[in-house]
Amino acid sequence: MAPPSHTVHSDASAANLRPPSADASHLVPIAAALRGQPTAEASYSAQQLQQILDTLRKRMNETMGLQVGQPGRSFIKLPARLFYDASVNGALQLTLLTCCEHMQKKQMASLDAATAADIMQLVLDIEKKLISRGLLSWPRVFLPPTLAPDQLKRMQDTVRAAHGIVVGDVADASHVVHLEGKLLPSSEAAARAIAVYDPPGGSRCALVLQRGKPESSAVWRVDAEGTYALERPTPSSSSPSSSTSSSSTSAWHVRSRWLIDLAMWNEWPNPQNGYEVSADTPLKTEVPLLLTAREIATVSDEPARKVRQRTAGDGEEIAAENGAPSAAPP
Repeated sequence: MAPPSHTVHSDASAANLRPPSADASHLVPIAAALRGQPTAEASYSAQQLQQILDTLRKRMNETMGLQVGQPGRSFIKLPARLFYDASVNGALQLTLLTCCEHMQKKQMASLDAATAADIMQLVLDIEKKLISRGLLSWPRVFLPPTLAPDQLKRMQDTVRAAHGIVVGDVADASHVVHLEGKLLPSSEAAARAIAVYDPPGGSRCALVLQRGKPESSAVWRVDAEGTYALERPTPSSSSPSSSTSSSSTSAWHVRSRWLIDLAMWNEWPNPQNGYEVSADTPLKTEVPLLLTAREIATVSDEPARKVRQRTAGDGEEIAAENGAPSAAPP
């Protein structure tokens, strides 16, 4: 089965994503389901659950976002689209149950009272439970075989720090990284819809992601005219060439910029959002092997986006773009 572009597993995938309602009514079924959980000692209303989610996202960005260094950056942020799937018994329900249990154990009225260490431990606990239930998995990444040892180690460290798995066989990969390659036309769109919510008798909305931005920056917009094309749920189909195996066509083939943005954002980028190349792209490259990981990002057929250093000033700029609070420079 082809891997999804994201890492949250759902029977209906993007079909279950919907914008939060102002009165949190979308969480009413989850609130009812949580009342039957023996480990949740207290009952929470849908409005209280929405507040918990809002606080979790805010604290996760503060603790594990762009503007912070280790140890927060040794933890990977939860996938952003997890927060929009209110399916009963889904990933969001398990996330909320874990938050409620954590707050009760720590005797917290709100996650605002949690320390940075509490938030990191909570996110790690959520991740472990989602994985154990088969609701979450991280990418299995095949790296270019022509990399110099120091470059290979840097890329391996990036993948592993984000809890991904480095694989040695392209047939085992969910994502295949290329140092160069022409972007697919669908990957050059200025914006795309991660999901569309079109209720009977209601307004059609799209969860819109701008190109070159992390999924945590996506916003819901009214899209009555169907302006935004809905992303594909699976990789683009291409016939294999001599440089790739037939099984590799079921993986996402991405430029190395995908890993650099992973390290910068501390969340796995959407491969269709300016990274996807054809599965026919040769894995062998003539790129000089002494390039640094930062210089690798500029080896492409399109002008490379400026790669900003992780300085305090840039951290403020990037954090503001992503809606995360900015850190004061030291």
